[in-house]
Amino acid sequence: MPSAIDPPMSSSRANHDGASAIADAAASAASSEDDVSPWSSLHADLVRQLGWEVLAGDILDYVRFRAVCAHWRSSTVAPRGHGIVDPRFHPKRWFLLPEGHGLHPADGKKRFFNLSTGVFVRVLLPFLSDSYVLDSADGLLLLQRKSQDTSAIRLLHPFTDDFAELPPPMSLVRANLDMSDGTRRVDFRSVTSISVTVDGVVAVMIKLYNISRVFFATTKDRQWSVSTWNIGWYSETISSNHISP
Repeated sequence: MPSAIDPPMSSSRANHDGASAIADAAASAASSEDDVSPWSSLHADLVRQLGWEVLAGDILDYVRFRAVCAHWRSSTVAPRGHGIVDPRFHPKRWFLLPEGHGLHPADGKKRFFNLSTGVFVRVLLPFLSDSYVLDSADGLLLLQRKSQDTSAIRLLHPFTDDFAELPPPMSLVRANLDMSDGTRRVDFRSVTSISVTVDGVVAVMIKLYNISRVFFATTKDRQWSVSTWNIGWYSETISSNHISP
């Protein structure tokens, strides 16, 4: 089901960057009353390059850019289907606002806040009605299903509905981690890191709150692996790149 994104709750932005200005100006020109707009007749290669410039600023500006006309839409890469496997489409500066006490709004819409622009949007996320949000990394949501028999962990892109399946957390359970309220949900007070290989394999590394080991898995794995080395909360920064089970 496609994500439904409401208009921003604020009509102005704290910092209207160059990429957003491109999207605004181009959309205004292409939707003018003139019979032929030079914007809508741009060469496809130029439109694609402009699109990448807009995407470097914000993914929702890129969505607006592609909505200008059919020519621009066909000349640029669709976010859906690339939202997770292509890091350029990650919603890096968007933050999911907590609703409090794990409540899920009746209309299924969650509020997101852009750390760079101060814009709020509300997004329809039906997946969250039966899932816990464990963490967020690079704007992607790390979810676990509430149902005991389908306790898979998945990554979700909140604006494209793309998701990637990760191994269930039973290997974490075997490591004697805390469980809660009778489900197979791990107490994930954590720091999560995500990386993507050139062939689209997603790797996730998790450092749990009170465990000195690091857990990691990829979308190709069947279970989580545990590091053989310990790490403390005040250790030097480590990278998730090139880590393998």
